[in-house]
Amino acid sequence: MEDLNNTWGSPTNYKGVLIYPVQMKYNSKFFQYVNCLLFEKNKVPDVKVIKMSYLRFIYELSHSGKEYFIYWRYLTRLLILVFKHKFHFLSDGEKLFIKVKDKILNEQDFDEIRKIICKQNLIVLNEDLLNPEVERAIAEAREFMAKKEVPATTEENIFSFFAATGYEIEKIKNLTIYIFNKTMQRLNLMKTWEVYTYAALRGGESDKIKHWLSHVSERGLYDDVTMTEDDFKQKTSDNMYKK
Repeated sequence: MEDLNNTWGSPTNYKGVLIYPVQMKYNSKFFQYVNCLLFEKNKVPDVKVIKMSYLRFIYELSHSGKEYFIYWRYLTRLLILVFKHKFHFLSDGEKLFIKVKDKILNEQDFDEIRKIICKQNLIVLNEDLLNPEVERAIAEAREFMAKKEVPATTEENIFSFFAATGYEIEKIKNLTIYIFNKTMQRLNLMKTWEVYTYAALRGGESDKIKHWLSHVSERGLYDDVTMTEDDFKQKTSDNMYKK
């Protein structure tokens, strides 16, 4: 059965604890705080670190020096944002726990909560263990793409959403990050389809146009620096034609 929880902007119930998707009015704060969930701890060349739960890892990192304590603060503020309720960190001397109302969550529960938060807000976690040379190539490709095209700012995206839909700014503030970005994705597909359909029909290549109601696959971690086989063939054939 298709899970439409994020589509409706509804909270996810995890063991009796409600985890809420973040609204656009908290967009800037969220993307600051969520950095505490994005460490690639399994790439640290230390077996002890690899075996740690993510909650334990953030705790140990944050208490390893003053410059890292900010991440524990980020975690605290992020959880207030998604729980929408006061909570407490607890410890029995060996293990860490999170108490939300009358529910006690352990370190393994937090590993699942981390995934839920990221999925609710369209954050793709990087948990792949890649060859260092591949990692370097991906980093270089991203640096190149960043220089080639500067993405729109959040403000620009908000006004684009407003211009395209006529949705009141006050209502946009209360949309979840998930709903806002999924709608922008669909609007972009629809506008692209409208612009290119007529030209493609005249050229007899309408079958190559992706209809705006077509399925769109979830964005992968490396989609910004990779291309499909069909895209590769299209680009190479275009270049050959130009020559």
